[in-house]
Amino acid sequence: MSNLFGRNDDLGSSFLPEDYVAAKGETKANLLAVLLFSIVMFGVVSAFLFTNRRWESVKTERQRIEVLYEQESQKIEQLKDLEKQRSQMLQKAEITTALIEKVPRSVLLGDLVMRAPDDLIFMEIELKSKRLIKKAPTQKNGKAKTKSIRAKPGGTAANTPPAPAAPKFEYGLSIMGVAQNNTQVADYLANLQDSELLAHVELEYISSTIENEVKLRKFKIVCRLRDDADARDLQVVKDMKKHIDEVESEMADADAEADSETVEVAEGEEPGDPVEDPDQTDAEPIDSVTDASDAGEEG
Repeated sequence: MSNLFGRNDDLGSSFLPEDYVAAKGETKANLLAVLLFSIVMFGVVSAFLFTNRRWESVKTERQRIEVLYEQESQKIEQLKDLEKQRSQMLQKAEITTALIEKVPRSVLLGDLVMRAPDDLIFMEIELKSKRLIKKAPTQKNGKAKTKSIRAKPGGTAANTPPAPAAPKFEYGLSIMGVAQNNTQVADYLANLQDSELLAHVELEYISSTIENEVKLRKFKIVCRLRDDADARDLQVVKDMKKHIDEVESEMADADAEADSETVEVAEGEEPGDPVEDPDQTDAEPIDSVTDASDAGEEG
């Protein structure tokens, strides 16, 4: 350390004592070392404080995120409960809809009659319903698939019963009747094929028959109701309702006109005018008839 601040011997001699020069150099070296140590420690402490502050901000942000996560998890649980209730309500609605007839029998019968020709006569109309049973899916080897039972945390198996499925029905319709010729049967078959309620309309047979000594053509048409048929969306039903409304409005207008004519007739008659009897318009007075009878007796 003494050689760091001391002078070299080749540069000349000093008048100061060597001990003083050596102590002064050591003092300077110690001060420089303390200064460097202070700078390093200041850097270390500053870095520690900065890092600690960053960790505090990260910790605060983490706590805030955890709070938000808990709130969002509660909202997610509520959404799951709502979805579960929604699915249950949809299942109940499907079951209720399946039990309610989308196509009333009156609408179906009205559609069949409106599409029939004028001279066609119905003999029998039969509607049969068949419930469709959904089969369990099977594997390739012929064994039915089995659902895995997940164990609960307590060690017991979760054996939840399956949700009830909405029943589905298939409706078959058969129409028997007689017509005067094959053209009427063909026209009626084409009209049924254009119906929005029926599907797979086919002519099963047509043959000759005699009814009351009249030769007719007997036929049988088979079909089934559409799965997506809904009488509320049918144009035929809308037209029928429109026609009924028009007839009711016409009847109301006719009643109003009749009432107005009655009021006008009642207002045209004065209260003091006598009412003439049509049987007495041409009758003679009683006094003249009596005088005529007396004159005849005197003669």
